[in-house]
Amino acid sequence: MTRIGLSTLWNTNINLPAILIADLMGTVLTLIVFFGNMWRLRVRTTENRCLMYLVIFSFVSCVADYISFQCDGQPGTMNRVLNYVCNSWLYAMNIGTGLVWLVFIVEHLHLAGGKLPLKKIIIIAHLTLIPLIVNLFTPAVFSVDETNTYARGPLFYAYLGIDAFSMIYSIILYIRARRKGGVLKLFPVWAFVAPVFSGLAVQTVCYGISAVWPFIAISVAGVFTSLQNELVFRDPLTGLHNRFYMDYLRNKFGGKTGDETRFTAMMLDMNRFKDINDRYGHLAGDEALIAAANVLTGAVAGNGTVIRYAGDEFVVLLNTLQPDEIAACESRIHTGLSGCRLRSAPELELSASIGKCELDLREQSVNEFLNELDRRMYESKRSAGDETDK
Repeated sequence: MTRIGLSTLWNTNINLPAILIADLMGTVLTLIVFFGNMWRLRVRTTENRCLMYLVIFSFVSCVADYISFQCDGQPGTMNRVLNYVCNSWLYAMNIGTGLVWLVFIVEHLHLAGGKLPLKKIIIIAHLTLIPLIVNLFTPAVFSVDETNTYARGPLFYAYLGIDAFSMIYSIILYIRARRKGGVLKLFPVWAFVAPVFSGLAVQTVCYGISAVWPFIAISVAGVFTSLQNELVFRDPLTGLHNRFYMDYLRNKFGGKTGDETRFTAMMLDMNRFKDINDRYGHLAGDEALIAAANVLTGAVAGNGTVIRYAGDEFVVLLNTLQPDEIAACESRIHTGLSGCRLRSAPELELSASIGKCELDLREQSVNEFLNELDRRMYESKRSAGDETDK
C-alpha cells in the first residue's frame, strides 16, 4: 500500500527507523511463512498459487515500501525513479492482492463467484493498471514533485475504494457461503481482512509510519495458520473433510434448534474400486479417488460439503431437503464420474453407488446416520450388481 498521508490532520515527520523495523518485520514474517509452508506450495493448485502470490506480493511490497520512504524528498534522479517505481508497484499490488484474495476465497470455499463474476473483477483489476502507466507522464494517481516528494493525486481514493471493495466483497462471499452451505465452512475470512483494514486505518490517520504492508504480512500469516488448523479436519490425499469433521459438527450443533441442523446426507461407494487397485495399481486407485473428490466438490459447489469417510467411501452433506435439488446434485455426480478419464487407465469409466437419507444433528449421532447411510448405499450397490468391494 502506498503511503497515505494526511499531513494536515496528523502532522509528524517520517520516522525511517520505525518504518524500517515495521517493513523488516513484514519481510521476515513472510519468509518464515514461505519456508514453513513449502510442502504445501509445491502442490500446484489454483488455491496454492494464490497463496504463493500473496507471499510474494507481501514480501516485495514491504521492501518497496521502505525504499519509497527512503527516497522521498531526497535529491537525485535515482531517488526520483525509485520513488515512481516503488509507489507504482505498491498501488498495483493493492489491486493485485485484493484480486488474488478473492480468487483464493472462491477456490477455497468452492464458490461460483457470487453476483459479480470473477472474470469481471479480473478485468477491472487490469484496467486499474492503465492509470498507473499514464501517471508516469500525467500525474493523476500520485505525483513526485521537483523535490522528489510524494503526494497522492485525485485518483487515490478510487484505488482505496477498490481495495476496500475487494475486502468487503470477500466478506459478502463468505457470509453468503455460510448461509447457503449452512455450518459447513470453517475458514475464518476475518484472519485476512481484519489486519488489512487495521493497517489501512492506522496509516490513513498517522502519516510518517508504515502499517499496511506489515499488516498484510500478518494477514498472510493468519491465512496459513488457519489453513494449518484446518488440516485436523482434512483428508491428506483428496483435500476433503474427514470423519473428524463430522464429529465436530455433531458436537457443535447437536444442541441447537432450527433448520440449520438438518441436511440431506449421501454416502457414495465407488464401484469396482478393488478391481482398479488390482488391475492398475494403487497409484491409479489414488488418482480415481482424487478425480471422484473433484467431481463431488464441483457437484455440491457451495451447497454443502464433501467428506472422505474411509477408503473409497464419501459422504456428502447437502444444505437442502428439496427433492429436485437433491436429484440435480445426484445427476451431476453420476455425469461427472462417467466423464472422468484417468491418465493411468483412460479406458476406465468411473461410477458410484449412492445411498441417501435426511440427517438431523439434534437427534442423530454420527454412527446412527452413518449406519443408515451405509445400509442404503449397500442396497443401491447390490441393485447395481456390484458387491465385490463389500
